[in-house]
Amino acid sequence: MQSDTVQNDAQHSHLPYILTPQQAYVALTSSTSSSSTATPESSGRTIPLCAAWFWPDSPGIPSGFTGKDAFTTHHIPHSLFWDFEAVRDTDSQLPHTVPPAARLASAIHALGIARSDRLIIYDSAELGLFNAPRVALLLRAFGYPEVHILDNFHLWLQQGLPVESGPPPPALDGPSQPSSSDNPVESWPGRIVASFDDVRALSQAMGTNSADAQLLDARFESMFRGQEPDFIPGVPSGHVPNALNVPWDRILDPDKKGLRNVEELTTLFEACGVERERPAVSMCHVGIAAALLDTALEKAGFGGKTENRKIFDGSYA
Repeated sequence: MQSDTVQNDAQHSHLPYILTPQQAYVALTSSTSSSSTATPESSGRTIPLCAAWFWPDSPGIPSGFTGKDAFTTHHIPHSLFWDFEAVRDTDSQLPHTVPPAARLASAIHALGIARSDRLIIYDSAELGLFNAPRVALLLRAFGYPEVHILDNFHLWLQQGLPVESGPPPPALDGPSQPSSSDNPVESWPGRIVASFDDVRALSQAMGTNSADAQLLDARFESMFRGQEPDFIPGVPSGHVPNALNVPWDRILDPDKKGLRNVEELTTLFEACGVERERPAVSMCHVGIAAALLDTALEKAGFGGKTENRKIFDGSYA
């Protein structure tokens, strides 16, 4: 088990959900004591959690290069690694859908994470920001109150902040057994996921101007318009009727590889027809870029309150 590797602060100070590299660095280095001086049940630690993951054949990524390879190359010191390929619903015919509650709880426990821990989740340097919002959304909705996203590791490296190399470490010292407090959600994953029937009904309601929410599609415009094939083999291009297209590549700054600023996001959302107060259901190919879009909505204050937004798990697939 890992020890003396993350910082401990029994009284976590308030941090925004989306952190700059400097904010994350300060949070990781300015705590009052190390993790060896307190148990995870009694006092929280600040833990960097790498969620690096790549689509197969991602542009600019070497063939066969995985999130674990990216972690091994360089990561924030004392990070844990979230194996996105393993923590999913392996019984589903759709790729990378939300795991059952028991599987998610088991993965969290295997890393030694407690509910009192503060988690700072980040992606690979190659992509900057992509999969971390999906993992953060899962943990946040699963009842972990101190979950944050680093925007982003590409900038962390550019700013010369500390990194180390090597394979994922063993788990932290954590609760000896999962407890009911580590599985706090009674209805999972309904609190964050819109079902197929939900989306079909929303699509129909949007067509008659009677919808109480808005359906946002984060796929590339060419796929949304049916001009090129979808990433998912066998899935035709096009879109769900009455959905609004907010391409995920447009919410990112190509140089920083992170979210655009609030002013730029506001201009984009308004141009795409996104309403500020109406709750949003975000979709994409399978639900990863949808979580990225959900994070951009939160940053810019669009799509209604956090607790009223959802993603369409499995999405266009």
